[in-house]
Amino acid sequence: MNTQNKADNIQCLTRVRNFGKNLLCNNSFSTNSLRLIKFCLYITFFYGVTLLLAEFYDNPFSSIGDFAILVSHWLMIEVVVFGLFYIISINKYVFSVSFPIIMVLSTIIAYYRYTLHLTLMPEVIELLLENDLRTSIDLVSWQLILWIIISFTVSFFVTIHRFRIKQIPCKWFHCIISFLIIFVPLNMEMSINAIAKRIPYSIFFTVAEYIDNHRSVASERPDFDGLVKCNTDTMTVVFIIGESLRASSMQINGYERETTPLLCKEKNVVSMSNIYSDYNLTHLSIPHFMTRSDERHPDRAYTERSFVSLMKHAGYSTAWLANQESIKSFLYFMKECDRLKYVSSGKVSYIYDKWLDTDLLPYLDDELRRKEPRKLIILHTVGSHWYYNTHFTDEYQKFIPVTNSKILSSNTFEQIRNSYDNTILFSDYFWNQVIKRLKKRNAVLIYLSDHGECMGEDGHFIHGSVDNEPQHLPGCFVWYSDIFASKYHDKVDALLFNKDKRYKSYFLFHSILDAADIKTEYIDNHLNIFTR
Repeated sequence: MNTQNKADNIQCLTRVRNFGKNLLCNNSFSTNSLRLIKFCLYITFFYGVTLLLAEFYDNPFSSIGDFAILVSHWLMIEVVVFGLFYIISINKYVFSVSFPIIMVLSTIIAYYRYTLHLTLMPEVIELLLENDLRTSIDLVSWQLILWIIISFTVSFFVTIHRFRIKQIPCKWFHCIISFLIIFVPLNMEMSINAIAKRIPYSIFFTVAEYIDNHRSVASERPDFDGLVKCNTDTMTVVFIIGESLRASSMQINGYERETTPLLCKEKNVVSMSNIYSDYNLTHLSIPHFMTRSDERHPDRAYTERSFVSLMKHAGYSTAWLANQESIKSFLYFMKECDRLKYVSSGKVSYIYDKWLDTDLLPYLDDELRRKEPRKLIILHTVGSHWYYNTHFTDEYQKFIPVTNSKILSSNTFEQIRNSYDNTILFSDYFWNQVIKRLKKRNAVLIYLSDHGECMGEDGHFIHGSVDNEPQHLPGCFVWYSDIFASKYHDKVDALLFNKDKRYKSYFLFHSILDAADIKTEYIDNHLNIFTR
């Protein structure tokens, strides 16, 4: 029996050895395989220095080390692009169909990335599908058409060259190798986001995200029961969702720098300097303060509707003006509104063109001109998100020197702090512009940042990578008009009484309903800053 097993093992090893020899020594296999690999390397390099470069060309850097990091990111994506071209080129017919499609779609995205500093996002897809044909056609220029013609021509000649490569033996072997080249990086946490946000993979991932978002919105949440009543005929409620603003960096809260000079001059501003957020990431914090979620019922953030629905029941016209990308966790609340406007479509955090909250103002003006007497307007701002320099204009570059590299570690503490404080100074100007538009109305404005920001504490900066106290202390303030104060002096007195109390950000749901003069059983006065 043992003799037979040994013979079988020897025979098996011999077969493996012979297969290896055939694989390496088969001239047809090695020649055609090398031609295929060289072919894929050439088109990958061409793609990288023409189209993929659009994702990197404007990234700020200040040293050779920073440049080396950018090159390493470019090379990482080139590797998975090679894997994609490798796997589709194994079959020439698959390649002849898929390669021109990839090239043309990538060309369109690269064109807008180069010319308008925009990229493909779910909101862009939604706008293209919702706009009428004429509006969509207006986005097409003769330059774009020329780019597409060139791209298609290049694809045609590349496809002809692929057909000149003879039959590839052992296709399964090439499939395994190309599969590993693609899916190993895609399953690494450190690289998946960078790959998914850049062409050509962004085409697939963005479409998948768009479909997933719409499935999420389509899953209906039960409406609120019970009586909902508004006791005022005319009211404008503005809720500004801030971004990464820490309470301790606001001049109005005692910060030594003049970051909120205009806010400090407003007589009807109450800063809530003791707000605590349980969450330090946007996609987690927003669902919890938009709903009845609290420490005991965190699931409500993902199963219930927001205060928007209650305000609609009370006769409010509702609008969400977004200067940030939509995220699945709070897209449902955006869609609850009567109107949803994307101001920053095509802008993401790795695009380093100016991205300003003042772009919201024309859309705010449109909403304020509407005839509905009761209005809820939600402004989702980009505020103080990294990369800070993109969120303020040169006029508000008061604190210098500012950052000069997107690589955080290449900047000094002073540069990071200066750039961050400049974003607050510019936000102060933006808030002032909103307040000016509301002064002659019966109006109230609530500002609440989604979370705070690290500014060197324990050697850490920005947010999300670690969890520490400054990230949980967001900036928050309330402004009310003189008309509001005269009508609701009890609410104003309670607000002033509560301004130094510790509230968690869950207060927002209950407080904004009371500020809107809405009566409903869903208000918990223990979480209401407008009542004692």
